[in-house]
Formats: sequence, C-alpha cells, structure tokens
Amino acid sequence: TLGLARKTAARACYINPPNDVDAVPIYIRCKECGLYLGSDEEDYADILDILCFVCFKKITDQSEVD
Repeated sequence: TLGLARKTAARACYINPPNDVDAVPIYIRCKECGLYLGSDEEDYADILDILCFVCFKKITDQSEVD
C-alpha cells in the first residue's frame, strides 16, 4: 500500500531501478463470466469461490436479496 490506497495484491514494476518502482494492482477475474471482481467480491473471494455476486447467486439458485 502506498499512501492512502486500499491494500491489495500488486506486482512491482521496475522502470528505472532502483529508484522508480511502480506498484501495479493484480485484478481477479470471475471464474464463471470472466468479469473483474469488485473490492467487496475480492474480500469474500475465498467464500464465493472466486465468483462475482451475480454468478454466485445463479449457481447457488438464490432469489434476489436486498
């Protein structure tokens, strides 16, 4: 985490070592539809089995919950 950014997985990209290091976030894709997960979905990725909320609802046959 640099500054006030959200803590997330990232890889270091060395542009001009050792002074210029850029943290590039690693985004996670949904296993079912291939869209990228949001921050809440990333937080619960282990519970949702790396699925977005929409695909998780479809697979578990859940009705619309508010």
